[in-house]
Amino acid sequence: MKPSLPLRIVAILMAIGDIGHTSGVLRTIPRSLAEGGLLAPLQNFHTMAMGTSRTHWDFYVGFGLSVTFQFLTVAGLAWLAASLADTDPARARPFVYLLLAAQLAGLVIAIVYFFAGPIVMTLLTLICLVWSLVLLRPSAVNAHAFAE
Repeated sequence: MKPSLPLRIVAILMAIGDIGHTSGVLRTIPRSLAEGGLLAPLQNFHTMAMGTSRTHWDFYVGFGLSVTFQFLTVAGLAWLAASLADTDPARARPFVYLLLAAQLAGLVIAIVYFFAGPIVMTLLTLICLVWSLVLLRPSAVNAHAFAE
């Protein structure tokens, strides 16, 4: 099996996670009066940040959209690492370790602050990253090359 497969799956999982995250960030219509009551202060309370008036809602949306682009960046890095994994496994490994470290941190954040969806997606991503590292081991790469 090529070491690129689990990394391509990581890229796809991150893209799916991005769609879910973005749809949540962009949803601004309250589902209930209670939710509307919670959102109104966020949208109306202004604070000064480095000489600029912003609401807490501005920060919420801005940070949410930043995370959206970070998801896409991770998906792109995983896709590029997959391309590198098949041709130069030794050079791909550091990228996979970096992605693994980021996803481990993401798992802790998801467990502490979020819900089942992000936790499951992060766990699936971590499984695929560990799987790719197993396939990128020098002994596995040599065995794959020998089999061809």
